[in-house]
Amino acid sequence: MNQSARIARLLKANPDAKLTAVAGFGQQAEDVAKEVDAPLYADYNDLLAHEELDAAVIALPNFLHVPACKACCDAGIKFILMEKPIANTPEEAERIIA
Repeated sequence: MNQSARIARLLKANPDAKLTAVAGFGQQAEDVAKEVDAPLYADYNDLLAHEELDAAVIALPNFLHVPACKACCDAGIKFILMEKPIANTPEEAERIIA
């Protein structure tokens, strides 16, 4: 959760952003959620089901980018910031872009 933790801290510190929740599991995720005073969901699908979001940041292993992006789109999220690289293959990248 190193990159995720960094992103959560930056969002919390930004007066123009509102950090609604974080997703992750384990002690590091618990520590970050406590530090940024945000609810913690062990599964991003639960977060998407219970929180109203305008945007999402996806900072997961590359092979999880497609399903996470699809879940965000299915939840009606229009603004997605994805950690690079966008995908492992050009075909996966095209699915995300579509």
